[in-house]
Amino acid sequence: MLSREEVVAVAVRLFAVFLTVQAIRLSVQAISADPGVPSGDLALGIMLTVIFPLAAAVLLWLFPLSIASTLLPINKGKAPQSNNYQSILETGCILIGLWLLASALTDMFYWVVILIVAARSDIGFAVILTEDIANMIATGVQVFIALYLLLGYRSILNALNSLRSKGVSR
Repeated sequence: MLSREEVVAVAVRLFAVFLTVQAIRLSVQAISADPGVPSGDLALGIMLTVIFPLAAAVLLWLFPLSIASTLLPINKGKAPQSNNYQSILETGCILIGLWLLASALTDMFYWVVILIVAARSDIGFAVILTEDIANMIATGVQVFIALYLLLGYRSILNALNSLRSKGVSR
């Protein structure tokens, strides 16, 4: 059976593969960009949507156990039963956080490029629709939730443990 660090390391490597696939997909979209987009904006867009995700993917692929051990807390002398339950919850929060971050990160880069292009265009931000603004906010909320699950999941676990000890979740 895999340890919790190994499970998270596998998820980190899967996240790296996902980022690579998304970067390739976005590079194809960048190649077919509107010819009216200035080359400087296009280069900046490609850098944000392709190079940064690829660089992150390389780091994630090369150092998955280091990243996993950074995300997971060090266990010191906990009871075995509590430790097993806690380990499963910690691993689950991290995996859900990685999945949310994976699905939101490329959208975030996309919206940053859209905002940069809109800011540099003659029309300005008037070209951005209300639906796009709602999607930007939704992406921001998704990134926030993912980061909270990755970095602040201990408070969620404490709340779940307190509910469990009171008999609410039985």
